[in-house]
Amino acid sequence: MARLPYLSESDLAEEDRDLLARDINLHRLLAHSPAGARAFTHL
Repeated sequence: MARLPYLSESDLAEEDRDLLARDINLHRLLAHSPAGARAFTHL
């Protein structure tokens, strides 16, 4: 069980909803920090 809640698209701002294009739990957790999630997905 994750210590952070998994975010859904409705929990994010409109400009950050693209972060959940791949609906996997890792991305749902990384979405707590949109800047960090963007950096991670560009690796």
